[in-house]
Order: sequence, then C-alpha cells, then structure tokens
Amino acid sequence: MRKTTVLACSLILIFILVLVVLTTKFFQKKETGSSFSSEEIHHISEHLGHLVVDTLHEYAPHYDLEIVIQTIRRIEVGKEPLKALDVCQHALFDFKCKMIEAETHQNLVAAERFLTSIAQRTDVVEVKKNKLYYEILQRGQGRIINRESSPLLHFMETNLENKVIRDTREENEPLKIKLSETIAGFCQGVCGMQIGERRKIYVHPDLAYGKLSRNQLSIFEVEILED
Repeated sequence: MRKTTVLACSLILIFILVLVVLTTKFFQKKETGSSFSSEEIHHISEHLGHLVVDTLHEYAPHYDLEIVIQTIRRIEVGKEPLKALDVCQHALFDFKCKMIEAETHQNLVAAERFLTSIAQRTDVVEVKKNKLYYEILQRGQGRIINRESSPLLHFMETNLENKVIRDTREENEPLKIKLSETIAGFCQGVCGMQIGERRKIYVHPDLAYGKLSRNQLSIFEVEILED
C-alpha cells in the first residue's frame, strides 16, 4: 500500500511538471493568434503553480525550488531533454522511501526521549518501563475495568505534535470497545480504570501502531462512561 501511494504521488508530480511545460508552450502561441485572453492565461498559470507547489510539499523540505524552476525552463526551451517517465518515477520513489525511513527513526527517538522525561514525574504511573505510562485526570468509582471488559468510553488520540488523530467527543459518539481487541498500549493503559475516571495514556510505538504510524508516540485521553 505504501509503495502504491508513493508511486501515485510521484506520477502526479511528474504529470504536473510535464503539464506545466506543455501548457507554457501552448500558451506561447498566443502571440501568433491564440484566442485566449491574457486574463485566462494568468488564471490557469496560477492554478498550475498551486498544483505544482502542493505536490512539491510531499518532498518538503528536501528540494530546491529554484532548481525545479530552472529545470522546467531548460526543458521548455529545449536545452534539456525530458527524462523518461520510469527514470523519474524510480528516483522519486527511492528518495521518498529514504524520507520515510528518516522520519520513522526521528519519531522513535522523539518518542523515547519524551517517555524518559514522563517517567520522572511523580504524578505519572508506570505500567511498562520506557513503554507505557498514564496519569489520572479524574478519579472514578465502581467496578474496575479489565482486559475482558467492553466499556463505553470517550477518547481523544493525539501525537507529540498535538495533532488530533481522533476525538469521539468531537464526533459526539462514544464507543463501546472490547479492550482485548485494541492495541496493546491502549488495552493495558485502560485496564484498572473505573466508571467516571479519566486518564491520559502515553504509549510507545512498539505498543501502538509501530512503523504503520512511522513510529509516532500515541497519546490517549480516555474517560469511562459505562462498563
């Protein structure tokens, strides 16, 4: 799936760059009788620019915009031949893979550094050393949730950048979840909670989504509504 996604992005980028070159040549015919107005040319050129930049962001910050523009201009005036599509595809795919590997490693380092700092706090409970911690935001009462429970709960999942992955309160729809079927870190972090209790759970990628999330730390804020 990842290879297909990267390849699709590469194809889109190549297509857009070729489109820019061909469109530029097409619009240059305006001087010899094109029926397009200068306003129309300006309008479509702006949109092409936005498409190129949006695609380039897939490779940010690892590209030089000036080189991209210079290459388009050299191809457009015939100073450089247009490379074969498969050559560009392979180059972009290989580089995207390197970017993903680097990001995955950096995320793991950041996650472990963060968990090391969390472990020093006196208000945090250690479930598994260097892997899983939680803090109690609000205490509950009643029967204790265990691995075989299917509690009704609200949760918000975020990462170290505070990006919200999912928030059931925002969706206004609590979930009834069988804990034994959830990721290890979530299951172990929720076990022991009571009705009305809220916890913030910090999960190492090894107990969460691993490389599927490029080794991002998972942070869950959970409230048990019913057992």
